[in-house]
Amino acid sequence: MTHSFETMKEHQMRLSVQQTLLSARKYAKNGQLESAKQQYLSILAKFPNNKPAQNGLAALGGLKTTQAIDPPQDRINTVIALYNQGRMREVHEHTNALLRQYPDTLLLHIFSGVASINLGYVDAAIERFNSALRIDPNNVQAHNNLGGALKQKGNLSSAIACYQKALQIEPDNADLHNNLGIALAENGDMSAAQKSYQRALDIVPDNFKFITSLCDFYEKTNDLTGLSDILSKSKNVTAADNANVLYYAALLAFREKAYEQAKAILKQINPDTLIKKRVIAFYELKGKLFDKIGLYADAFEAFSDMNAQAIESPAFKQSNPDDYFVSISSFLTELKNAPKLLPHVDTHTPASNAPSFLVGFPRSGTTLLDTILRSHSQIVVAEEKPMVAAVRHEMGAPYHLSDLENLTPDNRSLLQAQYFAELDKHLDERDTNWLCIDKLPLNALDAPLIEATFPKAKFILAIRHPYDCILSCYMQYFKLNPQMANMVDLKRIVEFYCVVMETWWLSQKRYGLNFHMIRYEDLVVDMPTEVEKLLQFLGLEWEESLTDYQKTALKRGKINTPSYSQVVQPLYKDASYRWKNYQTYFDAHNDQIQPWIKRFGYA
Repeated sequence: MTHSFETMKEHQMRLSVQQTLLSARKYAKNGQLESAKQQYLSILAKFPNNKPAQNGLAALGGLKTTQAIDPPQDRINTVIALYNQGRMREVHEHTNALLRQYPDTLLLHIFSGVASINLGYVDAAIERFNSALRIDPNNVQAHNNLGGALKQKGNLSSAIACYQKALQIEPDNADLHNNLGIALAENGDMSAAQKSYQRALDIVPDNFKFITSLCDFYEKTNDLTGLSDILSKSKNVTAADNANVLYYAALLAFREKAYEQAKAILKQINPDTLIKKRVIAFYELKGKLFDKIGLYADAFEAFSDMNAQAIESPAFKQSNPDDYFVSISSFLTELKNAPKLLPHVDTHTPASNAPSFLVGFPRSGTTLLDTILRSHSQIVVAEEKPMVAAVRHEMGAPYHLSDLENLTPDNRSLLQAQYFAELDKHLDERDTNWLCIDKLPLNALDAPLIEATFPKAKFILAIRHPYDCILSCYMQYFKLNPQMANMVDLKRIVEFYCVVMETWWLSQKRYGLNFHMIRYEDLVVDMPTEVEKLLQFLGLEWEESLTDYQKTALKRGKINTPSYSQVVQPLYKDASYRWKNYQTYFDAHNDQIQPWIKRFGYA
């Protein structure tokens, strides 16, 4: 789910003109003149001839606080028009130029911040919203948008504080409650998130945005009863908004394996009537449904539509996937061309508190394995957290093999300290008697860095048939970032897979990595045997609680990977060898993939 960044225009759309006028008059009465002015401007931006707003603004016009510090209204209107046309780069340029002449204009800081967010300049946006709050510490929109920017940076606690501050000023602002719910859910506080979502809906009943926020919450937390209940209460949404609610009705039917019902509901939805972020989800659901009922060509077409939508999204453009791919390919080239290591006596001893690392390629069964392993009383799993990224940052990325292979003991200790400092941010408690498993598949690319930081660390390499792994990535919409933005084109996914696997394989040969390989197909056929062998590698004993991993998954609430809906189900084999239904789509890539099929024993 995404935060809704509000501008004055969006705020006006959220409130009726009359409510906005009342709010402006309240601000003026309390001496908050700049806030009152912005309320009036928000009305005039859409209704230039609104007399009460004109009169209210005129009444403020004689005050020194609103004179000489703002640009002419026609220049403000130009910025608003550019924003409404989606021309964010021009909004950014215009507002920044105006701010050099009018540095105390609140509206310019807010528009500049929102444009910066849309262009991917999150740090600049944070600076602009903070500047707005220095002008008016009680400006709700600035607090709200600052919260959204901080959330985008991953600073969830500060984002939550921003929303809470804004709610102290406007306690009945439904959008703020909804945004707070999103941040709380991402921070793992599911109970508080649910209350915030419900509060938003209580304030504005039958609002499709708040209904679908709750729908999304229940579905992502695998609470299908809650999802069904909220849908049953959503009969009064407008026809224009109904498609967004119908999507969740189709998703519920799909989750309950009522495939014909899901198909019938999807037929009622015109994707052009969905909000932008839900169009991608619509095509993803359509593809998964067609796959389940055996319409494989239709399924592949739907997944292609999903990925085409993703490529057109601002998030894709901001992710710069090509830059990331060039970077990892360059490191692989360095690894290929590196001179042989000179023979030496290995004096390193494993750190007593060293984590183990669960790596592989996305969609290779790592979430299932994570959920099974965290059912063990002596295992704690850190799921897709940036500990290795923190070490990489400390190393000074991009790093080189020579940097890693010449680490001093002091440097190694510093890197370990950086790793554990980051880890402590993500675990409620860390008992040194527990085994910590760092689960992030693409950490396979950093195997040399991990080995340099934690010599003789244990790796769990999760493998799935290469065709199935690649196909599953193509069939899945990921939250886009530099890594996952490489998952929207089949050719690039194949290339990405080969780079990851070759980097891992060469690293293993060069450093003699201590690893245990587990294949997804073997795991779903005989989970106890495969997991017991893995536990022996980790130095742990089998526990009966491991067979009840579904209960563990349900207790977790929100699972932060695309497999959240699968790991609460019994082990199933229908995802194994699914690629055979799509074999023709791999014809152009067979030469690249076949070596890995043989290497991992699938030939």
